[in-house]
Amino acid sequence: MEAKTEKKGNIIDAFVGGARNGFKIGTNSMVPNIIFGFAVISILNLTGLMEIIGKVFTPIIGIVDYCNSIVSKTRILELCKISKNLVSY
Repeated sequence: MEAKTEKKGNIIDAFVGGARNGFKIGTNSMVPNIIFGFAVISILNLTGLMEIIGKVFTPIIGIVDYCNSIVSKTRILELCKISKNLVSY
């Protein structure tokens, strides 16, 4: 049986290889999605649908925002209680 040899490289080669992979991901994956999102937003703005969508979903976003603020406040209160218990020991 042949022993497998590992390819060893220096840190610069590893960095350059990672940068190349990251660039490929960015250009092949992210950029087309960003362009598509920009096109959809532009079409919605030009047709006036963005304003209608905003008016329809404003009450829902308000309810979600209110619920998030309640959850945040209760979490802060819980953390304060926990920290008081830790300090008292």
